[in-house]
Amino acid sequence: MRITLHGATREVTGSCYLVESGKTKILVDCGMFQGSSFAKAKNFEPFGFDPKTLNAVFLTHAHLDHTGRLPLLVKQGFRGAIYGTPPTMRITQLILEDAETVMEDEYRRSFMPKLYDKADIEKTVGFFKPIDDSGALCLRELDIQFHNAGHIMGSAFLRIEEKNGRTVVFSGDLGNANTPILKPKDKLPACDALFIETTYGNRIHEDESTRVQRLRQAVIDTIKRKGVLLIPTFAVERTQELLYELNNMAENKTIPYVDMFLDSPLADRVDKTFDMFPHYYSKKALKQVLRGDSFFDFPGLKITKTKDESKTINESRKPKVIIAG
Repeated sequence: MRITLHGATREVTGSCYLVESGKTKILVDCGMFQGSSFAKAKNFEPFGFDPKTLNAVFLTHAHLDHTGRLPLLVKQGFRGAIYGTPPTMRITQLILEDAETVMEDEYRRSFMPKLYDKADIEKTVGFFKPIDDSGALCLRELDIQFHNAGHIMGSAFLRIEEKNGRTVVFSGDLGNANTPILKPKDKLPACDALFIETTYGNRIHEDESTRVQRLRQAVIDTIKRKGVLLIPTFAVERTQELLYELNNMAENKTIPYVDMFLDSPLADRVDKTFDMFPHYYSKKALKQVLRGDSFFDFPGLKITKTKDESKTINESRKPKVIIAG
């Protein structure tokens, strides 16, 4: 087995790993480089391999730094299957469409070139092949097994085994312990080599109860001084975890009533995707849903779906909480 790293190596974004065994060539992820203008410029550089020669792409999860160059891959001749769990396939489409909208805005404002257009995304989605989060697939010389990574809905780490028995695991991004909505990540199976995310490898996160208490106190302090609590957050997973905790606080009355605004159309679309896949929930979250309690619909929450609706937040009364991308 030959493995070549084409991104997320001594850097955070642009995950892309080429795995070759005999005549079989697959990619694990095909992400966009994000951050500085230098990082973004790397997206326009050659892949380092011929997309036409690839048999398949396997996605660990939907975040743009793991999926964002898929349409470019297709644009340059890739015609194989793109495998991922059903939520990964759905959220990837939403994220790619959102990224294209951002690229179009940047092109109109400053003539920054676009990596791809809507037609490229539509063609890419046509190659999507959903596979269960614990599913396995045999592709010529390689057996690929998906395992729950607990990072975002549908996220997986991949165990790849050659016919000779050699194995490698790609972690993708890994979730914290005790995530509020999703099932805990699977245990790591035996392998000969491990390619693992280390984004927070030198950091100890506070425990779950401390995080919740800090959020509750921030809301209470904002209400007392009739202010505005602005929470910038990722549209996928972080927003849903915030809404989950705020829902519990609002319904259990551990915070006073306050107007809350979700100012992220992408996050709203992702919320609906969560509702489509309740079997990915933790036992606690699933029990809550089965009781008829939606995490994303509680007293005080308002969701803006257009730019005009977003602008009305400025005129709304204080105190208020704004969750925005």
